[in-house]
Amino acid sequence: MSTQLNNIFQTLPELPKPFTTPQCILFKDELLVCGGYQLNDCYSYHTLKKQYKYICSYPNDAKFNGHCIVQLIHSQTNSNEIHLLSFGGQNKNKIKQTFSMKYKNVWESSDSKSEYQSFNTWIKHNQDTNIGKLEDDLEGVRGLIGGMNNDLLFITHFPKKIEVIDLKTMKPLTGIKDNIIPKGNHILGISYHCFVPLTMNNEKLINHFILFCQNTGLLIKYDEQNKTFHYEKLPIYPALNGFAFYSFVCLYDFIFLFGGYNGNTSQRTKNMYKYSMKEKTWNECKFILPMEIDESFAILKNACDCKCRSTIWKIRIIENAKDI
Repeated sequence: MSTQLNNIFQTLPELPKPFTTPQCILFKDELLVCGGYQLNDCYSYHTLKKQYKYICSYPNDAKFNGHCIVQLIHSQTNSNEIHLLSFGGQNKNKIKQTFSMKYKNVWESSDSKSEYQSFNTWIKHNQDTNIGKLEDDLEGVRGLIGGMNNDLLFITHFPKKIEVIDLKTMKPLTGIKDNIIPKGNHILGISYHCFVPLTMNNEKLINHFILFCQNTGLLIKYDEQNKTFHYEKLPIYPALNGFAFYSFVCLYDFIFLFGGYNGNTSQRTKNMYKYSMKEKTWNECKFILPMEIDESFAILKNACDCKCRSTIWKIRIIENAKDI
């Protein structure tokens, strides 16, 4: 078993600082690690150099726990840069904070400092374009880009809400029908959950999403023309009842869940689980993580890189995704 583990898990250089509930974005050979609980710093991890480099920090007054970052696809014009949107992480009756950043590779030197003045800095939105209202609880919020033109942001948050943001105006769409998420009999509500696009034959289906949280499993479909949500119940693996706070990735029409925390029993786990989007079936993976984890982040790049506090692992699941 130890030989097998050595083939599956590879420990990479530790993070510069311990991150809790981090958010990560993949950009070419970089993993961008952007903020976390009581930590506003952002770093780039170069997957080939296996080194970290400081990017920037959120403003000093930025406070969040369980925020979300998405890449704005509809506004991309240059393949050498990405546009990021950061939102959420504040609970009920807390001022909501939204930020945008244009990012360029910090590993490439430039003779022109002015060229980079408008990049690699979080710009705070004004109240008119903030995501979330004062009464919303956006701690542990999740978001996905959708719409026929990749110009809609779907956000799911506590206790059982799904909202649609028009990214051209940064305003919530009005007249949405059935935007209350059906949920199971769990205590914490929808928070720190798995929220991913539905894929078939490794292709994303527009406006189709899967959500898992504690005892709730749902296929969510959005009718863009009629502004209506439809829900279909999906099974939950029995051992995952009560669990959230897991990290997750999608690969070959499978969802992989890593670790997690059970709010009912205060239990953390080192187990990995696999859900088939085609078959709508669950399996527990043959391998377990090197340690119990929760509030981590997983991202896919030729392998799954899983970050937990000050540790990063590379988990090789590509070649044997169906057998792991």
